[in-house]
Amino acid sequence: MTQRFFRRGSLKRSYAGPQSEVDKLLAAGWTEVANLDPTLDEARQIKVNDMKARCWIEIEKGITLTVGGVTYTFPTKFTDQANVHGQFSYAFRFGTAKEPYKLWCADPTGVWARRGFTATQIGDIAAAVKERVSSQQDHYEAKLNEINDPAKTVAAQIEAVTW
Repeated sequence: MTQRFFRRGSLKRSYAGPQSEVDKLLAAGWTEVANLDPTLDEARQIKVNDMKARCWIEIEKGITLTVGGVTYTFPTKFTDQANVHGQFSYAFRFGTAKEPYKLWCADPTGVWARRGFTATQIGDIAAAVKERVSSQQDHYEAKLNEINDPAKTVAAQIEAVTW
């Protein structure tokens, strides 16, 4: 029996069976289609979701930054970003009076510890984290514009968009 393809809304199904079963699918609201390739809208939504995930992966990779002559790796997951910006707010309010301001980071040998930094250093770290997040969001925005380009009229053009 020949493989046949059906859609009902966003659902897809292939079937190779007797015509009586095909008639039941059609009666249940399924539509026969030539293939199960994604529609243009489906391809766009799939690619948007993919780019959103890539953006968060890139944001959360962490940053490497030289502070006080030592190169550290700082985590940049959402909670880490909140911690950095919380420390920045505190350092902005109290300046040198409450130093050191502590953040988790890895030293050049990969040892993770909570290390103290000056108010100025915390400002530099917060700015670097903010720049990391913003640059990735700018890239994501550019990819959304590429995905939603009206000149892209077939799913394969959208599927070809890469991070």
